[in-house]
Amino acid sequence: MREVSLSKSYSKLFSVKGCKRRVFLAVLVLVLMFILESICTATSTQNIFFYKLKREIFSPYIQTYGIVVPDEVKAVVETPGKLIFTVPEGTHFKKGELIAKVDTSTLQKKLEALRFQRKSLESNFEYLTRELKRAEKLFKKKVIAKSDYEKILYQFQATQAQLDAIAKQIEELEITIRKGSLFAPFDGFVLKKLLQTYDFAKSPVYILAKDKAKFNFWVPVDKLEYFKKAVAVKTEDFVIKLAHTTVESSFRPIPYTGQISILCPVDSKYIGKSYKTYILLPTTEVIRVPLGAVLMVKDKMFVLKKEGDKYIRQEIEPWFVYEDSVLVKRGISEGDEILRVGIYSTTFDKTVYLDRKK
Repeated sequence: MREVSLSKSYSKLFSVKGCKRRVFLAVLVLVLMFILESICTATSTQNIFFYKLKREIFSPYIQTYGIVVPDEVKAVVETPGKLIFTVPEGTHFKKGELIAKVDTSTLQKKLEALRFQRKSLESNFEYLTRELKRAEKLFKKKVIAKSDYEKILYQFQATQAQLDAIAKQIEELEITIRKGSLFAPFDGFVLKKLLQTYDFAKSPVYILAKDKAKFNFWVPVDKLEYFKKAVAVKTEDFVIKLAHTTVESSFRPIPYTGQISILCPVDSKYIGKSYKTYILLPTTEVIRVPLGAVLMVKDKMFVLKKEGDKYIRQEIEPWFVYEDSVLVKRGISEGDEILRVGIYSTTFDKTVYLDRKK
């Protein structure tokens, strides 16, 4: 029974109907291969683009980072003593407003005593002034002896010296008492309160912050010359228009980093926030190349530049490199055509032909 079934199968296979089936399958395979080749060809070429370079208006920028810090000072009551008046932390104040005071009652009593003493001496000094004038006249007329005249002169000079000494003491004491009161040095607020009322004030009472905080951002040293031409600094919350006459005075090199720290005024409500920062340079005409068209070879940048029917690897000197493009300083010109390969590559020969058969 098995032999019969096998003979039937072979007869069907070599029959006319079997041949037609084989031809159909072969044609089907050829069609599928053609479709697959078309798909592969389309896939292999869809990432290849061509660019004809032209100048465009662009606003270059330097990307960096920054943080808003308080413009702060430590506030000290210069006359030591027990604090009898302070303000709470966070208090806003105007320049010249009283924000702390120590007990100067003992100094006030001493000042009153000195003023009373000066008043008594002034009365005596007025009397001695009159007496000295009278003695001078009498001495010239030889009515009184020289010793009597010198005695009155000595009393006059001694009283005058006492008055000068007391006046100096009073002046110094008034300054000391005045320094027992702390007045706001600028418009701002109490960032941190270090001492409380009735504490002995022998150290800073507050850390005060100006209403305008400082935005501290960093610029690479090799970009400093470009920064000096910048027009603004931009973050997601604010834009600072630059006045270089004041900004450059805040340049502070950061050791071992190759960066410069720069401070600009900003609203204190942003204190403590850090930002991705864009330093905006003047708008200008540039040649901008998509990053996908740039080849990196041994830390140098190249593009594939068209020359006739081929693309030659051409070195370019970048001005600025961004996430999606490169601003080119030299190496290519307006009107040049370059090839985008769709990927970064370091394996290209110096010449790439358009015709793949070459």
